[in-house]
Amino acid sequence: TAIKFSRRYGKTISQNKNIIVSFNHAFHGRSLGALSATPNPKYQDPFTPLLPGFKHFPYNDIEAAKKNIDENVCGVIVEVVQGEGGLNPAKKEFIQYLRKRCDEVNALLIIDEIQTGVGRTGKLYAHQYYDITPDIFTLAKPLGGGIPIGATILSEKVAKTIKPGDHGTTFGGNSLATHVGAVVFETINKPQFLAEISDKGDYLRKSLVEATKGSKLVKEVRGLGLMVGVALDEKVTPAAVADVCRQQGLLVITCGMNTLRLLPPLIITKDEIDHAVSIISKSIKYLEDKL
Repeated sequence: TAIKFSRRYGKTISQNKNIIVSFNHAFHGRSLGALSATPNPKYQDPFTPLLPGFKHFPYNDIEAAKKNIDENVCGVIVEVVQGEGGLNPAKKEFIQYLRKRCDEVNALLIIDEIQTGVGRTGKLYAHQYYDITPDIFTLAKPLGGGIPIGATILSEKVAKTIKPGDHGTTFGGNSLATHVGAVVFETINKPQFLAEISDKGDYLRKSLVEATKGSKLVKEVRGLGLMVGVALDEKVTPAAVADVCRQQGLLVITCGMNTLRLLPPLIITKDEIDHAVSIISKSIKYLEDKL
């Protein structure tokens, strides 16, 4: 929807303003439009040819953005923390430059908050860390608390370009999903609750750094709030670590850049974090001893 609305916005300015820019290691979804903005052969190759008019450039690279975001670009889509791309937070100056450059060429800045939104990072929306306002941002996974729902939030200037009949959804506005979404939103959007998420995220990262200190397999612990990645040495795969963790009763997942991905429940306790960190560190140590 965000890509479609960007194209619609671009057409109100020029018929040639139709390029969508995304970034290396991004993941924006599996529908054909989102897949076209996801420059990863693993996901794209089975479904080629993809949609035309998509370009991608290095993440966190201001010079590349300056060179490639021009008057023909209608939208720039970016994750402020790349999920599939290895739990890699954007640099603040990079996101702020994207905002500035989009304003200069009259393009839309789209923030993909599917993984980061609704409290996951310790703020209601992760883009709030960057002191910018996007033209469009997208929400889904956490908004429904397990019930399927998605939302695309538009600025007024974008909304004005959308006319009746331009867009529609089979289940849009579903009564059950929207009521659940409203309750989830109200529950999470409280300063104390969000502050606790931020605090527990800091605690989780510091605990992981301390517990894996000296390990030759752990290269970095990174992330934002309760969205944490453990970057591993090439000698071990995150899938191998995840398998050992699962055998001890802990569910973790993997992502790109050889990274273990941790997305615990927002209501996790520090005692539960301690238990999880113990399992992760022992699992890594077990695999390291086998090398």
